[in-house]
Formats: sequence, C-alpha cells, structure tokens
Amino acid sequence: AFLSHGASECMNAFGYHPYGFVYEPEQDAATVSNGFAFRGAEIMHQILVQYGIDYIPIWATEFNWLRDWTEDGGLPHHCIDYYETWFGWMQVTGAQQADYLVRAFEYADENWPWMHAMFVWNLDWHDYHTWDCEAARYFSIRRDNGTSLGLPTLAYSSMISMTKRPGPFAPRLHIAPQSLLLLADVDESGVIVSGVRVRNAGYRTLDWTAAADLAGDIVPTLPVTAGTQGEPISLLLDTTGLVTGTYLGAITVTATASDVQNSPLYVGIEVRVIPEVWHAFLPLTQRNW
Repeated sequence: AFLSHGASECMNAFGYHPYGFVYEPEQDAATVSNGFAFRGAEIMHQILVQYGIDYIPIWATEFNWLRDWTEDGGLPHHCIDYYETWFGWMQVTGAQQADYLVRAFEYADENWPWMHAMFVWNLDWHDYHTWDCEAARYFSIRRDNGTSLGLPTLAYSSMISMTKRPGPFAPRLHIAPQSLLLLADVDESGVIVSGVRVRNAGYRTLDWTAAADLAGDIVPTLPVTAGTQGEPISLLLDTTGLVTGTYLGAITVTATASDVQNSPLYVGIEVRVIPEVWHAFLPLTQRNW
C-alpha cells in the first residue's frame, strides 16, 4: 500500500533489516519457512521490481547474528528459560557471528548492486541492561568485561580487518524505460507520441538536459529539453511518408552536474512501420450500485 500510493517519489532508499537469525548469509530465504534470513533483502528488492522502482537502492539499516550468551557467561538465572525459549533458536557461536558478518558483506557486494549502506547492529550495547533478559547485548560486537568500553569480539576484529571500499552517495542518472520500441501503420502515418521518465537512482537531486540524435533514421522532436528528476521527457516522432521498415533514432540525456553517475545516458528508439497494426480491445463491464 505504501508503494502503491507513490511513496517512491519521496524516498532515496528503501530500509530493511535483513537479520541472519540462525542461517548462513548465503541461505536462500525461500527455503526458510518464515523467510527470516539475510537474503530476505532479495524479497524486498523483488517488491521494488514489481512496482517498477528497482532503481531505488536498499539500505540494510540493521542486521547481525545473535551470539550465544553462554560464551559471555552473563545472563541472570531467572532469564535463562525465557531467553532460551524466545532467542535460543537463533543463537550462533561467536566464531560463526564473525564469519557470517564478513560473508554477508561479501555476498552483498558480489550479488546485490542495489544494496548500498549496511549497518551492523550493534557496536557497544554489551553492558545494556545487564540485570534483565535483554538480548541486545549479545548482538553487540564488543563483549562485557565490566568496563564501559568492553572487549572486542571475534566479529569486531574480523570486521576491522575486512577489505573496505567507499560507497558513493552521489546522484545517479536512470531512465525508464531504457529504450523504446514503437509500431506504426504504414497507411496511418502521423505523429507518434511517446516518452521516458528521468529518475535518480542515487542521492540528493539532479537536473538534466535532453537532445535528439540528429543523425538517426528518425529524429524525435522534444517539446521540453531540460528538467529535474522525476519529470518525463516527451517524444514526438513523425512517421509521415515512411515506407515499411525499421527506423532507428535516439536521444541523449545528460545530468547538468559533473558528479552525477551514469551520465550521459543514451536512449535508443526503434520505430517499426508495418503493413497493418491490429488493435485488440478488452470488453468492459460496469455496474452502477
């Protein structure tokens, strides 16, 4: 419902918490009965695909694996039954937590170009509510030793030593659709009206200019040649006098700022003039209540 009401126009990224629970980061979420696995992020991405907004990146705003509390030896006795009932099923060893976190970053980097910022939860809640049954402190990648700083866990040390690269937070030009295929009836020549929409698949905002390829077989007319992300580019293609065949053209869309990624973008246009275009109409039934 959120997306069907146009939420994509109001966000730069889609936040999700792909916790790993008890499963390895490579585990297909479709093989898990409730879908609770790190790769559940792929289900979220498919929803964005369904709504035609998969250009929007996903942020893993929380994820981690729960470290076995017995390795810290710090759970109050009255919590043990409660904790094991609700959290025991998702516990992993400290060594697994370290291994899974590193592998999660590697899996995302290799397989999810749409995944951008990733936040491990949490850094230092190791001494949070030490007197009750709070699970947050065993998600911490520092271990309680009676000091405010705590000791690094295996996960902390593994993540410190990971190979890292900076992620860009610049605008990124995106066009939808990325190409056009249009049909024209040779006996009904005239002007075809079509268009594409300029999107920002990154951050901040971007402005653009558009120009037709004057060397194409068919040269579109652009009523508007500049705008801001989210705005459409209308194309008018005159097929008057064209015989049957295929005609190619293009437009080039360029971001006006120099730091925009994916700029310029080339949008190919293919117009097929055919002997006859058959139009199919679905029946419409309407009832007044």
